[in-house]
Amino acid sequence: MQKIFGVVILYFPDQTIIDNIKSYIRFVEKLIVIDNSSPASAIDFNFSDKIILVQNNDNLGIAAPLNQAIEICKQYQADWLLTMDQDSQFLTGEMEKYLNCISNFNDIHQIGMFGLNYIQANQLNECSYTETDEIITSGSFVNIKIAEQIGGFDEKSKQKVNSQQILLDLYSIITSTSHGGAILQAILSSSNQDLA
Repeated sequence: MQKIFGVVILYFPDQTIIDNIKSYIRFVEKLIVIDNSSPASAIDFNFSDKIILVQNNDNLGIAAPLNQAIEICKQYQADWLLTMDQDSQFLTGEMEKYLNCISNFNDIHQIGMFGLNYIQANQLNECSYTETDEIITSGSFVNIKIAEQIGGFDEKSKQKVNSQQILLDLYSIITSTSHGGAILQAILSSSNQDLA
């Protein structure tokens, strides 16, 4: 893959966020940490020079911070954005498999998002792909060029809607693009369901 940034959106995180971030930060050039807490979190994120900290001091929901991250990616000319939840992490070896799976996909530039769908380790030896119109946020890769072409994530459902509906609203805009950006799930064999 080309230049990869990451984003994690925080809302009153606890100290476990540090270990979660450490499980994937080495795979990104920069990690955008967006804090939706008010007051802002007191956690010290100075443990890595890869971190770009954005403090919103307000709960802006999911879509607006994702759009903030896309704008930062555009400034730094990043190609892909890894989106993570504050309570998610990758186990050792899982991110390598995921990146390898994505890198081996033909016409990668035509895909709007890649996401994960974990199954039992004994059911699959290699990755496979399935086109979908629903995907979880955590562990997804967003194609920055396609996100820019369609105007990013839909911010009209910013709060006061359950998270499942927010995700459906966010991803319906990506799948409805006329620019050829499909969402693909990379199905990996794993017994880990940390990202589900």
